[in-house]
Amino acid sequence: MQSSLPNTRIKLAGSLQNNNLSQLAGPVMIFASACGFGLNPLFVQLLAQEGFDTLTTTFYRFAIPGLICIGFLPLARALWPEACRMLLLGMLNGIGAYCYFDALQNVPVSLAILIYYTYPVFCVTIGWLWRKRKPCRNASLAAMLILIAVSLVATPDTLNGVPLTSLLICTIAPLVFAIHIQYLAKPTQQMPATKRIAWSSTGHLFVLVPMMLLSPPDQLLPQSINGLYGLLGISILAAAIPQFMFLFGVSRTAPEQVAIIGASELIIAMLTGTWFMQQTLGQPEVTAMLLICIALMIRTRKELPTPV
Repeated sequence: MQSSLPNTRIKLAGSLQNNNLSQLAGPVMIFASACGFGLNPLFVQLLAQEGFDTLTTTFYRFAIPGLICIGFLPLARALWPEACRMLLLGMLNGIGAYCYFDALQNVPVSLAILIYYTYPVFCVTIGWLWRKRKPCRNASLAAMLILIAVSLVATPDTLNGVPLTSLLICTIAPLVFAIHIQYLAKPTQQMPATKRIAWSSTGHLFVLVPMMLLSPPDQLLPQSINGLYGLLGISILAAAIPQFMFLFGVSRTAPEQVAIIGASELIIAMLTGTWFMQQTLGQPEVTAMLLICIALMIRTRKELPTPV
């Protein structure tokens, strides 16, 4: 009887340790996915320096993940309408990503990144107009914090020489992202997440392939090892791997933790994007970044999933 007591304690300790590791796995996956998604500005600028235009970069960003997801495309006929809706959302996301990547070349990097993370403002507005859902106090507070953050960086000095059309194009990406969020918060039909990713990825290619055929790129393949690293980075490290890590991590993580950990994506994007362009982050940029992180952490009436 006495000899069995230490064994029982050891088993209990092992069970608790395994449980703690299991609980930690979800947040670690969410953090890793946020770091991956945050590397997009870095790889976009790397590929631009290697001679790739925005359209080709956007195409590779979605083409390789799309090929990886081909095996998830088959589904029951009853889900075909939902698959068509995901195709449409994917097409819109392809256009939004192209606009964002283009803005990174024509707008100051820190400003372009901050504008992209205004998607909660668009999300609140679209939810009000489309879903007839009046914003709660926390959602309105988060939206105001984000607008204040952008105003700190979008000064006359910063905007000097920046075409108005580039700024308007830059807002298309967060607008499309917000539409995606609002639909996924209340989809018409339920569909496994892996199949949503697959059909959305196919939608990206539906719009990007015709664009490339109409405007063939001057450079389609990498001319140096850095170009190859850039293509693998933007398609694998900043796309395919983060998508699946988020997919598996979100089911093991509390919604409020997802929001808090996911805010690290903005920090990674700002630090790596500006570092690569040898731009220093001043007090306005750092303050704006922190304000948006706080806004992303504010819990609203219902936590919304992050599109992938």
